[in-house]
Amino acid sequence: MTDIDNFFIDKYKNENFTINLLPTGLSDHDAQVLVLKNIKMSNSSTYPIIRRDKNKFTISEFKLHLSYESWDNVFCDDNVNKIFSNFLTTYLRKLSHSFPVKK
Repeated sequence: MTDIDNFFIDKYKNENFTINLLPTGLSDHDAQVLVLKNIKMSNSSTYPIIRRDKNKFTISEFKLHLSYESWDNVFCDDNVNKIFSNFLTTYLRKLSHSFPVKK
């Protein structure tokens, strides 16, 4: 048997671990399972969570704003790149308005 997969761990920080073979039956290769025991993870995050509120109301508002858009600025040019850029700008403006970023 040869191993072609690698696990890189700091054995001094993770002293309690096991590596087990897991027969898959799919080919002549077995899977390997690394089990780290007694891991202590910090719950504190140094980065703020940034998200957009999406719910029935904001989705309906977004659809309504898109439906009221004339899209005249999108089809005002023969250049495909310019058309897409205009579309994306309009779309993202409506998206940012309907789903504002919150921390």
